Amino acid sequence: MKMPVRLIIILIASLGLTTACGPSIESLEEDVKKAISADADLKPGVFVKSVSLVKKGGNEYTGIIELTDGSETVTADLEVTVDGSRFIWKIKE
Repeated sequence: MKMPVRLIIILIASLGLTTACGPSIESLEEDVKKAISADADLKPGVFVKSVSLVKKGGNEYTGIIELTDGSETVTADLEVTVDGSRFIWKIKE
């Protein structure tokens, strides 16, 4: 009887640690999308269609970004490094 209780406690503690270790990928994707959209280096008329990220390890994420001008969509590799609530991103050419 004691074993299942210990197992449940370990599982709950593990769940808390994995959810408390940083932003969710979905919220990070949205924040990165907003930051890139606000960047003055994008050509006029070019918009971020989507950002998809996966955790690479530690505080690093890799993924793809889709940019569109309304008639053509371009996909590029994307790297994101997170430090607490701040992040930096780089579109790889």
